[in-house]
This record gives sequence, structure tokens and C-alpha cells, in this order.
Amino acid sequence: MKTKLFPLMLAALLAAAASSCGNETTTSSAPDGGNSTDSTASAGGESTSEAGDGLGTVTYPIEGAEGITLTYWRPMPIEAAKHITNYAECEVYQEMMKRTGVNLEFIHPAQGEAKTQFNLLVASGDLPDILGQMDYYAGGADASVKDGISIDLNEYVKEYAPDFYKAATSDIVVYRDLVNQDEEFFAFALIKDRMPPFERLNVRKDVMEELGIEEIPETIADYEAAFEKMKAAGMTGFCLPTNGYAIQFSRPFDVMNGFQLDADGKVIFGQVQEGFKQYLKLMADWYQKGYISSDFMSLTGNDVGALFDSKKLGFYINPVGNTFTRAEIGGYDFTPLPYPRLEEGQQLHLETVSINKVEGNWTTVSSQCEYPEIAVQFLNYTYTQEGADLANWGIEGLSWNEVNGEKVFTDRVLKNPDVDRVSAQYIYKLHLIPKLAEPDVVCGTNIVYSDKSREYRMMWSDDDTIDDTMVLPGVLLTKEDNAERAKIMTEINTYVDEMVLKFITGAAPLSDWDAFVAQVESMNLARALELTQNAYDVYMEKQLPEG
Repeated sequence: MKTKLFPLMLAALLAAAASSCGNETTTSSAPDGGNSTDSTASAGGESTSEAGDGLGTVTYPIEGAEGITLTYWRPMPIEAAKHITNYAECEVYQEMMKRTGVNLEFIHPAQGEAKTQFNLLVASGDLPDILGQMDYYAGGADASVKDGISIDLNEYVKEYAPDFYKAATSDIVVYRDLVNQDEEFFAFALIKDRMPPFERLNVRKDVMEELGIEEIPETIADYEAAFEKMKAAGMTGFCLPTNGYAIQFSRPFDVMNGFQLDADGKVIFGQVQEGFKQYLKLMADWYQKGYISSDFMSLTGNDVGALFDSKKLGFYINPVGNTFTRAEIGGYDFTPLPYPRLEEGQQLHLETVSINKVEGNWTTVSSQCEYPEIAVQFLNYTYTQEGADLANWGIEGLSWNEVNGEKVFTDRVLKNPDVDRVSAQYIYKLHLIPKLAEPDVVCGTNIVYSDKSREYRMMWSDDDTIDDTMVLPGVLLTKEDNAERAKIMTEINTYVDEMVLKFITGAAPLSDWDAFVAQVESMNLARALELTQNAYDVYMEKQLPEG
């Protein structure tokens, strides 16, 4: 296998970045490449969303929004908290308030306390107008509607969120992810197009040269040979995630942690499969030989990055764009690697990035919101072309300019001595919010920073030996089924996660595998599988609404 770029895909993504923008009247495709809406903006800053197909028309600033303030609960990412104390200080949100005519009052939980404070908020019964990150709600955003915490969006989306509705119904995968088992909308979410895989094993080029590793490792045997050379040089081969699950090395055995599909499309639990035993056997062998850091359970992400920077760690599992930035700061070069295989050319079936088009960030309108129509229209804005451009790129003239027909980030975003490029994603644009998201190779600050960074990010993206046929999509259970499964899986996952670490470190011998599987199965795994299979069957039966 040789290092290659995916020229056709790259060209298409770059073309998406060149879509028309600014304050002129435009009719163009939405950022995910398939959700066409008309957004007409006047010189005075007014815009009209006309999604068509019998849907409602929303005008921005929103009619009737003058003087209204909506309260918005959402955690603030640590990257943003380095530079601002409240999202009301964020220039992009300020611009969004100006364009939509809606004032926002943000409520942020303390860092590291989001889930706890969210539960306290719900228990208090005093809810803000908009609730972000509904992953924290027991049973998820759909359950919050059933419990009367959030409004039923199905009554609002066609009239007050036509652009969101158009995006949601333009793709069967997106639609299936965004509606519940009764095919009702319940929350807004981040919608994106499929992207090339981004979190890979990375290796420093100088380490390869110094240790005489002449070929890019492809197979498990190649990695073992490299590990041996690293060990002889006083280096650690790589560091497992703290929980012991490294999908990069479990994929070759057709397993991952959690629910997945088997080769026949049946729901299975990865950690009790024979392939997972083989994964654990490999990790235990590498741990015993010293290829894996003995401290992996206690090392933070920053610790692992520092080991890689100082050449104490050979292979580094990390997003390619972030590694590129680390390497540039550290003054070294690296290369991202293809996925490991048992043998060259092996087909892999667990590429999760390629199937996930809806990426969480579930956001609802609370049942206590006095102006639900205004709140829904506000959340619809980031699914219009104009709103998505603002969220993905920031403010024209400050964060980006049009150069030769393409949007290009300014030095303020890409070369700011006071704001690193990762933080820039959170304060000069809106990174993880409900919206139509453009691919990172189009507007990811760590990727578009240079042609070389984009080249590294796209490396191996033309690999036709990976697919997602064994990945379980984002199936949604009913509130009752979800509660029953959660009760079962909380107990199972606690036991399994404990045993995974014991098997890897040798605290428990793999000769106990059969007893381990029997124990998991005795904890009512079959019922959890049945509930998940039923939800998957319903998921696959969903069809796009006619018209």
C-alpha cells in the first residue's frame, strides 16, 4: 500500500468550500452537499428561508422576536473557556442574535460538572427555553419529549424549521437518525456529510529513520517488528486508551466495544465475540512484552501527546489534524498510517466515521419556553445556507474572506499568537452545535491551515478496503425499552470494562474467557440484544416521507 490522496474527493470538497456567500441574494446547495434551500439576503441584512415543497417560510430577523430573550443551557467546551467566560461574548453568537433578532442568555455549567448540573436543573423544574446536549437526559432527547421536558418538534418543524426539515428528509440515513420509532422529530442535531476517517495511528518520520523502519506498517506483524525496534531503543510502542479499547487494533478481528452487526446483519455484543478474545490476547501479549505503556490506565491525553513529542512513544492514536499541529509546534514531521490488518489487503468492516451523518449535539426546546415558535425558528437558522456559513466559517471580513471565489480563513483564525487553531474553532466559528456542518477538510482550522495539513488529513482516504457494514447505526429505542436495556447494560458494562483491563494486564488469565462470557450472558445480555435488534429492525424500516 502506498501513500495516496483521493483527488476526486478532495476536488469535490474544495469545490464545496467555493460556494457563493456574503450578503448577496443566493440560491445554492446547503453545506452537506445535498440539502438545497433558497436563502435570500438583502443589503439591509434581512434574509428569507424558502425551503419549498409546501413548507413554511421563515424570515430573518424573525417576525415577532423583537424584545424577546431566550435562555439557552449548554456546556462550554474547555477550548472556548480559555478565552471567554460566556457564549454571550462570542462574536458569532452576537452576530447570530443580530441576524435572527433573538436575544440569548446563556447558562453554562461548571467545567466537568455538566451532567450533574443538568440533572439538578431538570429536577428543579425550572427549565430554560433551549436545552443543549440532551445526551445527558436519561433516555435521550426523545425521552425528554415523552416526559414533558421538551416540546414535540413534529408539530413545528414543517412551518417554523423548514430548512432543518429539508435537510433531515434529503437523506435516508440522516432521516432515520433524526426521527424516533414513530418517525417523529424530537430534537435538532449536527448534520454532516460522510468524511474520510480522521483518527489514526501516527508515527514520527525521524523515529522511523533512526530505527530503520523503512516501510509503512500495514499488518499486525509489521507493527510487532516496529515495536521490537522501539523497545530496543528505549521507547514504548504505543499507549492504549485508558479503558483498553483501541478500535484501530480490534477492527482486524471484526469487533468493537458495544453493540454492532455481524456479517449477516444481526445485532451482537462485541466484547463476547471470539474476535474480541483474539484482540485481548494480542493486547495482553504486547503489554507483557512492553510494547504498550504500563501506565496507560492513568495517562491523560496530554500525557500521551507529550510522550510522542519527546520520542518516548512510537505510535500515537490521535486525529491527524491535531497531530499535524503538534508536529509543527514540536518541529518534527510525521505520517498518518493506514488501518492495521491481519494480512495485507484485508477488508475491514467497522469504519464508524463513514456511517455517522448525524453527530449528536442534540438540542431541544423546553416545554416551559414561552415562545416555542421563535425558538424553533432561531434553531432553524443554522440549517439555512447563510446560517450554516456563519456557524462553519464565522464572520466575513473578520474570520474569512473570499479569495478567487473561495472562502479562506484570515490570519486572525489560522495564525493568531493568542488563540490556537483548535480554540479558534470554538470562538471564531461555532464548532459543535446543531447545524449543517461542512467537512473538516473544507473548513477545519487545523486542516485548511496549509496544503500539507490537508494532504496529511486526506492520506489513505481512497482506501477501498474499509466499509461500515458491521457498524450498528444510531438506532433509537422507545423510552421503556431504553430504560430496560440501560439497567441491564450498566451492570454488564461495569463488569466487562473491569475484566477487559484485567485480561490485558494479566490480572486475569485468558483461560477464564469462557467463564467471563458465561457471566456476561447470565446478566440478561440476550434481552439487551433483543431490544437492540428490535430497534434496529424498526430503524431499517423507516422510509423518507413522500413529497
